[in-house]
Amino acid sequence: MDAEPPHLHIEVISRIVCDKLAVHVVEEHIAPVAGAAGTTSLVLATNIYRHEEDGWRMLEHHASLPRTSQRLHTLQ
Repeated sequence: MDAEPPHLHIEVISRIVCDKLAVHVVEEHIAPVAGAAGTTSLVLATNIYRHEEDGWRMLEHHASLPRTSQRLHTLQ
C-alpha cells in the first residue's frame, strides 16, 4: 500500500518582483493527509525565483522549522 502525500495549502504573505527576480514570503500549511484528522503544521518560507527564457525558475527555498497548530494556539 502506498502512503498518501500530505495535504499542502500555501498562502502568499508578501510578493516582490523586480526585473527578472521575484521573492515570495509564504505560509505553508501541511496536514498529514487531505481530510484526515491530525495536527497541521505551519512553516514560514521564502522562495526566490528568476525569470528565464522558458519561464520562472526557483533559485532558493528557505523554510522555518514546522510549528504545529496546537503550539500556535498556545502562543496566542
